[in-house]
Order: sequence, then structure tokens, then C-alpha cells
Amino acid sequence: MNKKYLTWAEIDFSALHYNLEMVRRQLHPGTRVMAVVKANAYGHGAVEVSRALVDYGVDALAVSTVSEAVQLRKNKIGSPILVLGPVTDQEMEDLFEYSLIPTLNSPEMASSLNQWGRQRGQKIKVHLRIDAGMGSYGLLPGEGLLFINKLAAMDFLELGGIYTHINAIYGGKREDAIKQVAGFEHIMAQLSHRGIHIPVVHASSSPAVLKIPQAEYDMIRLGIALYGLPCGNSCLDERVRAVMQIKTAVVAIKEVGSDFGVGYGWTFTTRNPACIATLPLGYADAGFLHFYNGGEVLIRSQRAPIIGKVCMDHLIVDVSHIKDVAVGDEAVVLGEQGNERISAEEIARRCGINENNCDLVCLLGPRIPRVYKNS
Repeated sequence: MNKKYLTWAEIDFSALHYNLEMVRRQLHPGTRVMAVVKANAYGHGAVEVSRALVDYGVDALAVSTVSEAVQLRKNKIGSPILVLGPVTDQEMEDLFEYSLIPTLNSPEMASSLNQWGRQRGQKIKVHLRIDAGMGSYGLLPGEGLLFINKLAAMDFLELGGIYTHINAIYGGKREDAIKQVAGFEHIMAQLSHRGIHIPVVHASSSPAVLKIPQAEYDMIRLGIALYGLPCGNSCLDERVRAVMQIKTAVVAIKEVGSDFGVGYGWTFTTRNPACIATLPLGYADAGFLHFYNGGEVLIRSQRAPIIGKVCMDHLIVDVSHIKDVAVGDEAVVLGEQGNERISAEEIARRCGINENNCDLVCLLGPRIPRVYKNS
């Protein structure tokens, strides 16, 4: 058991480094890596993970919001940071103040940024997002080509990159993803024909990396695979190593009789006398636990089923079959213990979360401390 915490998430930097290097070795020479650290680095801890990734030599970081980027800057992380999501007028000043790279999602945003740059006498580097079939952010292909011509008149914007998102590869058909890439390629060909060169081109996120080699371009965006989570990419899923384990400890043990009601609403009652254990981990700590039907944890290298409803702050497991279980024993909710393993895929399947993404780690709350180690 961890001497400092009853419940914690263990983050293995050696696995993080391995995943990054495993992918790097398979890229073309010179291809850069943008590490995606949005959503608190997928629940792993944005500041600490970003520091490690910068030490490991990633070329840039990507976040979703300006506030995420500012947090990194305030923690003295100087790597180029791309903001993938929209930016409010009130956040524009932060883009200049903290040397962030915004994504141009509309002509209106470009005009506002250019005006801010003129007022400050400061030029800002931007990336343009092309919507090749996602339907959310970015300019449609036809709009993008027209807009790039107009950017030349915006003295305080520097078009440092252009990108798209191959969303069809996320559990969809590979041919649809290829179609998206072809649409993006058409834009790039037209730009080349007009003599327009954009320094950085990127399209592949984890599900497309290596699987669609023609979309490697100058840079890849590595997120899900970086954290050792499966993403439906056969080139990576069998090779990545999980970076996070979620662990807790047995804090109470009770011997109860048959027909004993467990938890709120007595949704579970014992059929026979049983030994039950309480773990100080609830859905306020890990949101997926609220939906974890048929869930289990590992105690003394054996599976112990969760019984009754998971509470906000604790859950109860049946340990009747586990010999010599004791208060203080470590319990693994996600990860390995002995020869047993509870994977992110298994939890996602039982919770009804997208198994190809396993973004359940993003549901890990701030109350759980992250403990960082190099195994």
C-alpha cells in the first residue's frame, strides 16, 4: 500500500517514454511529434506529463483550451503549444501574452486576432484547421482555399501550419478515412500549384498513425497511444504499455450473514454468509465507477467483485474467496497485480464507454493524487 495515500493513480513515466519512442522509431526521418496533453493529459496530470514529454524531446504540445495552455506556461513549460479548440474574445490577449498558437476555425476569428496583433504591435503564429468531414471546428475545404488567399493581407498573422482530423478512422471504415485524406490532399495540391508553402502539415492522430502512412506529413499528433490506451489501431494497440494504474486499499472488513443488504437501496443481498471489504474509492473519484456493471478489483492477485451500488466516496467488494485478506491490503482497480490484469478495455466494455478510445481515464477526478514513478 502507498504509505501516503489510501487511493492514488500511479503514472509510469518509463511506459510513457517507451510509447513515444516506439512510435518515433517507425516514423519517417524528420517527422515531428506533437504530444496531445488536453483534458489534464487524459487524466494523467498535464503539468507533470508535459514536463516529462518535453524532456523526451517532443516537438510541440497540443491542448483544447487556452486555460489549459496558460496552466502549462505558468509552470514554465516553454514548448510550442497549439490550442485546438475555440477561443473567446476575452482569451485573445492570453494567446499573445503566453506565446500560444491558436487554431483558426473561422474568418471572424482571424480578423479578431489580426486586430489584437495590430493593437499590440505583435505578430502571432496560427494553424488553420480544415474540416475534411468532422463537422465540428474548422473551415470546409472550399472555404479554406479562399481564406488562405485573404490571409496574405493580415499583417499580424503568420500561417505556421495547416491540419485536419481524420475522424472516420475512429471505429469507422478505413476507406472513409482514406477519402478524408484524399480531400485534404486535394487542398494541399492546390496550394502547391499556387506556390503557397505552409511550414507544418499534420493530420494523423493515434488511430491513423502508421495505419494511414500517406497522412504522416510533417508532424503527427499523438494522444491516446501515448498513454498506452487502445485506439483501434492494429499498428500500435498490441505494442503500447499502459501508463496509468488506479490503486486503493482495504480500509474495513466485515463478516456478514446471509440476506445481508449491501449499499444504498439494498440492490445486492448476500445469499450466504460472506466476507466483505470496503475500499475508499467512489464515483466522485472516478466517474466511470457509476456505470461499472459487473466490475471487479484485484486483491492479493485475485478478482473481487464489486457488490451493491458504488457510492460517492467508497465501494464494497466480496472477498469471501480470498484467504487472509486484511485491512491495508492493496486493491487494483485498473492495472496489474500478480498474474491478473484489469485493462482499460475491460472497464470500458463493462461501463459502456467506447472501447476503441478508452477515454475513461479522463473521468478520473482531481481528488485522486497522481503518483509519478520510473519503473
